[in-house]
Amino acid sequence: MPEAIAIVVIFLISAAVYVGAQLHARTAVRRDPAGEQARLREHVRWLEHRLGQARREGWDDDMRTRIVDELAAAQRRLASMGTTAGREEKSHTTLTQTNPDRLH
Repeated sequence: MPEAIAIVVIFLISAAVYVGAQLHARTAVRRDPAGEQARLREHVRWLEHRLGQARREGWDDDMRTRIVDELAAAQRRLASMGTTAGREEKSHTTLTQTNPDRLH
């Protein structure tokens, strides 16, 4: 019986930590939208770098497709925050609209 109690306690602590982390992440964005925008712009730049690496090193189509999809999602998130990422967003638009089969 003590083992079952220990398992339940560990589960409850894990659930509380998960819920707390989710709430903290949401309020952090509300408190510092400029910081979140900067983080997203950096993430877009990193994804662009990874896509270039994938092209140069001949990664498979599935990996390139995932990177392109993640890049598009990051751009949509950035756009929904009311920013214009300037040069980066313009250069990435053509990347996200490109057929991944042609990303060789």
